[in-house]
Amino acid sequence: MVSDDDDKEQKLEIHPSKNDEPKNINQITIPPSLSPFELHGWKPDPTLLDNENYIDMVLLVTRNSVCRQGHMACALIRPPKNKNQEDSELLERIISVTNNTAVYKERDSDNHAEINAIGE
Repeated sequence: MVSDDDDKEQKLEIHPSKNDEPKNINQITIPPSLSPFELHGWKPDPTLLDNENYIDMVLLVTRNSVCRQGHMACALIRPPKNKNQEDSELLERIISVTNNTAVYKERDSDNHAEINAIGE
């Protein structure tokens, strides 16, 4: 039988990087790597895991692509220094964020987002 105390301990294990107190979302600064993209006011959600926040961010970047052959995006993220890293460092771990781009014909998806991210 699982008690309520066991559930609380399990949640702490699943979310080791989360603090008990929520961060002030207005104090978060969006890094320059995200400035080319319309994020519609997106800020990391302190109630989500880091990976969930990154997925939300990449989905918004994906919608910024104007290529006809699909909307793709890629984010290269530096791993946390330790498993208890603060949420405030979430955006500081971004290495590169890109989407697919045209080279030969306007709005063609010639360069994949992953290649653009590596080359940035």
